Amino acid sequence: MYENDFSGSLPLNIGNASKMQALYLYSNRLSGTLPESIGNCSELTELYLNNNMFSGVLPKSFNNLEHLTDVGLSWNSFDGRIPFGIMGNCKNLSVLDLSSNFFHGEIPPGLSKCSHLSIFAAINNSLTGHIPASLGSLTELSKLYISENQLSGRIPPEIGKCRSLTSLLLNSNNLEGEIPSELGMLSKLSTLQLFENSLSGEIPLGIWKIQSLAALEVYYNSLSGELPVEITELRHLRNISLFGNHFSGVIPQTLGINSSLEKLDFTDNAFTGDIPPNLCYGKQLRFLMFGSNKLQGSIPSDVGNCSTLERLRFEQNNLTGILPDFVSNSNLNFMDISDNNIDGPIPSSLGNCQNLSSIDLSSNKLSGPIPAELGNLVELQTLDLSRNQLHGSLPSQISKLAKLNSLNIGFNSLNGTIPSSLRSLKQLSTLELPENQFIGEIPDFLPELERLLELQLGGNLLRGSIPSSLGQVKSLTYVLNLSDNGLTGQLPPELEGLSMLQRLDISRNNLTGSLETLGKLNSLLQVNVSYNLFQGPIPKSLLKLSNSSFIGNPGLCDLCKQPW
Repeated sequence: MYENDFSGSLPLNIGNASKMQALYLYSNRLSGTLPESIGNCSELTELYLNNNMFSGVLPKSFNNLEHLTDVGLSWNSFDGRIPFGIMGNCKNLSVLDLSSNFFHGEIPPGLSKCSHLSIFAAINNSLTGHIPASLGSLTELSKLYISENQLSGRIPPEIGKCRSLTSLLLNSNNLEGEIPSELGMLSKLSTLQLFENSLSGEIPLGIWKIQSLAALEVYYNSLSGELPVEITELRHLRNISLFGNHFSGVIPQTLGINSSLEKLDFTDNAFTGDIPPNLCYGKQLRFLMFGSNKLQGSIPSDVGNCSTLERLRFEQNNLTGILPDFVSNSNLNFMDISDNNIDGPIPSSLGNCQNLSSIDLSSNKLSGPIPAELGNLVELQTLDLSRNQLHGSLPSQISKLAKLNSLNIGFNSLNGTIPSSLRSLKQLSTLELPENQFIGEIPDFLPELERLLELQLGGNLLRGSIPSSLGQVKSLTYVLNLSDNGLTGQLPPELEGLSMLQRLDISRNNLTGSLETLGKLNSLLQVNVSYNLFQGPIPKSLLKLSNSSFIGNPGLCDLCKQPW
C-alpha cells in the first residue's frame, strides 16, 4: 500500500491485526497520530511510514514491539522526545530512521542497547544535548546520521569504536572542540560530514590514512593546519570540501595523481604556493574551487583540457601568467578568476565553452580586445570583464547573448560607440560601461531593454544631450550614472517617467537649465548634479540631500536664498 495517494488516518483498531509482521505505508498522504493500539501488533518486524503527514508523539505502546527490525518514520511531523521505550526493547532493531520530523530533547543513551543497530538516522530535527559516548558500543553501526540538529559539545572519541561505520554525518550542529584522533580508526569510513559546526584544531592524520574515504566535508568550521602528503594516496577520494576554515600551507603538488577526484573546494582559506598540475588527470573533476586564498603562480594549462569541469573558481588569489586555452571544456558553466594578476589576452578559445552561464575575469591585468568568439556563449547570463586593460571596440557579437542579464566592462580602455546591436539583449538588467573611452551619444535603443534596472555610463567621452527616450526606461530602479562625460543641454521633462529610480549621478557634465524634473522623482535616495551649469531653485524634495550633491553649480540656489 506504499506510493499511492491514500489519505486519512490509521484506524484506531489497527492493533487487531496482532499477527501483522510488516506495514508499508510510505509515500502516501496519511495524517493524524499513531493509534495506541499499534502496540498490540506484537509480531511486527518492519514499519515504514516515511513521507506522510503523521504528527504527534509516538505512543508508549511502542515498548511492546520487541520484534521490530526496521522503523522508518522520516518526513512526517512527529514530535516529542525519542521514546526510551523503543530503546529498551530493541535487541532486534537494525534500522531506525526518524529524519525530518520535530523530535526534540537528547539522543537517548539507551540507544546503545540496540546492539544490532546498523542505521540510525535523525537528520533535520531539533535534538539537543551531547552525542552520547555510549554509541561507541554499537559495533554493527554502519550509518550514523544526526546532522541538522542543535547538538552541542565535543565529538565523543568513543565513536572511533564503531568500526563498521561507513558514513558519519554530524554536520550542521553546534559541535565544538577538536576532531578526535580516534576517528582515524574507522577503517571502513567512506563519508565524513562535519561541516557547519564550530570545530577547531587540525584534522587528525589518521583520517587522511583511511583508504576507503570518498568524501570529506568539513567546511564552515575553524579548522587549521596543512594538508599532508597522505591525501594523495586516497584512491577512492572524490570530494574534499574544506572551504571557510583556516587551512594553510602548500597544496600537495601530487594531488592530481588521485584518479577519483570530482570536487575540490578549498575556497576561503590561507593556502599558499602553486595550484597543483594534473588535477584533471582522472577526467572526473567537476568542481575546482580555490578562491580566496594566497595562491600564486600560473593556472595549469591542463585546466583548459578538463572536459568534465563544471565550476572553476580561482578568485581573490595572487595568480599571474596568462589564461590557458580552453579546448574541451564543454561542461563548464561557471568561471570566476577575478581579483588576481592575470595578464595577456582573453583567449578566443573561451568561446568554445558553450555551456558557460557566468564569467568573472574582473580586476586583473588582461589586455587586448574582447574576443568576438564570446558571442558563441549562448547560455551566458553574467559577463564581468571590468577593471582590466582591455582596449578596442565592444564587439557586436555580444548581441548574440540572448540570455545575458548582467554586462560589466567598466574601467578599461574600450573605445568606439556603444553598439546599437545591444538592443537585442532583452534580458539585460545591468549594463555597466563606466570609465572607458566610448564616444558618441547616449544610445536611443535603451527603452527596448525593458528589464534594465541599472545603467552605468559614467566616465566616458559621450556627447550631446540626455535623450528624452531615457525617460521611457521605466524599469530603471537602482542606478542611472551618466557622470563625467561631455553632456550638454537641459534635463528632458520625460525623465519624470523614471518613477522608481533610487540613485542618479549626472555630475561633471555641461548640463544647463533647472532641476524641476528631478523634484518629481519621489523614489530618489541619492542624487549628484555637482559641477554642471544648472540654475534656479533646488526642488524641496532634494533639499534633504548633502550639499556636495549640488556644489559647482553657481546658478543654483536654496529656494533662491543661498547660492551654490
